[in-house]
Amino acid sequence: MSHVPASYRFCHTFGSRIVFVAPTLMLLGALIGFIALLLNPTARAPGALPALGFFLAFSAFMLYWWLRFPTVIEWHGDGTVSFRGPVRSVRVPIAEIESIRPGYALGFLVLRYSGKKLQLLNQFDNFHEFIERIRDANRNIAIRGC
Repeated sequence: MSHVPASYRFCHTFGSRIVFVAPTLMLLGALIGFIALLLNPTARAPGALPALGFFLAFSAFMLYWWLRFPTVIEWHGDGTVSFRGPVRSVRVPIAEIESIRPGYALGFLVLRYSGKKLQLLNQFDNFHEFIERIRDANRNIAIRGC
């Protein structure tokens, strides 16, 4: 079973869409405000430009951070698993996966491999099947909270 390719897709819910949409709206709002302040310097309050610049940078970072999360897990027949998101893709040999454990908050998982870590949202279709396949293919993996 572990050599048969499979794909596990992120299950989008209302809450998960808000998590991705909110930083986008924050970034757009900050960008519009920043441009408005640059175009109309007479309406600028003292300290508004640095504060808006900070908010713009924070919004961009949050959007990038959320877009790094995988939305597709693909099981390849060559003994590797890939985790693809909108701006990041990681391909990991199954033998190098060390653990899958709960993350820092409810609904997050941390997958450790080769001394690195990958954060996942625990919201994939048929995720239990993926966990079973990982266990079958790599008996040394530590799985907790899944």
